[in-house]
Amino acid sequence: MIVSVMVYGPPGAGKTHFIGQVCRKFGSALVIDVEGGTLPVHRVCPGAKRVRTPAELTGEGVEVITLPQFSAVRQVVQYVRGRFRGQYYVGVIDSLTELSYAATQYALSDRREVGFRSDERPGLQDYLDALNALRALIRDFRETFPVSVVTCLEQYRVEELPPNILPALTGRLQHEVPALMDEVWRLIRASGGRVVLTCTSGSAVAKSRLGLSNIEVPEQEWDGGALLYQVASEYYELLGYGTTSTVNTVETQTQSSTEVQNE
Repeated sequence: MIVSVMVYGPPGAGKTHFIGQVCRKFGSALVIDVEGGTLPVHRVCPGAKRVRTPAELTGEGVEVITLPQFSAVRQVVQYVRGRFRGQYYVGVIDSLTELSYAATQYALSDRREVGFRSDERPGLQDYLDALNALRALIRDFRETFPVSVVTCLEQYRVEELPPNILPALTGRLQHEVPALMDEVWRLIRASGGRVVLTCTSGSAVAKSRLGLSNIEVPEQEWDGGALLYQVASEYYELLGYGTTSTVNTVETQTQSSTEVQNE
């Protein structure tokens, strides 16, 4: 693992567009689509290929798979970790908000199998089970891909003291998941451009282990893929992997793969 990033923000901030830019820049990514809204990825990165089942994954280029169920997401992460580990450079989950809800339903379904009513509402134990399952999945996900990205909606917690703009996750996950990530960015639109908050300011949670300052970019110059490339390259060097940038490494691997295919 080189770097893990959480990108959260309000609807329409451009989180899925950011994913498309990342896929286009790195050229090697697996996008796990939980919410079924990855059309911007295909628009920004025309080379992205949609696959229907884990058996169709190839470990090459940019692939998008839609998995609305928590158990399916967990299985595909384990499958990729065992068969394609190191072949995808970037891993993406879009979005963690829907996945946390799916994890709660998954925990509740286990109880239904042993005699609980089908219309029963989730209880405290269900939320604890979902918390543990999602925590384990995120750790596995981070260890499977050199660069891991998760997106999330944001939620206002008016009953709390600042910071009260948090990722829209269940319970303690609002604090635990950002703690697991190297970078936590809040993405918003403002003044005709994009603003990336990389440090906690005012009421919004954000962080950067590189010490990045908040970033404001005009709309026509915004490129989330280039931003993540720069950040991943710095982590790559700081972790002692060498002085070669991550993107140069990816480009070399991609060119080698293409040459083999042409032969």
